[in-house]
Amino acid sequence: MTRLWSPPKPIKVAVNRDYEPASLVWRGRRDVVVDIGNHWRVEEDWWRREVARDYYQIETRGGLLCVIYKDLISNEWYMERVYD
Repeated sequence: MTRLWSPPKPIKVAVNRDYEPASLVWRGRRDVVVDIGNHWRVEEDWWRREVARDYYQIETRGGLLCVIYKDLISNEWYMERVYD
């Protein structure tokens, strides 16, 4: 089962030397990223409202499996989906 956050929830993310997520703060708790299962970029709708995001499917040390993304326009990070 999965929970899609609409709208996505803002989160704090620390990145590693490759600018990939290394840890995040979710619901007031810091957790370390242990695996990035997938990474993809979305760039579209430039003729209406530009969308440019880097998505990451991650697993944390605490067992959280989720999809987060960085909005490349605002430089903010968001939680989009959490898997149960």
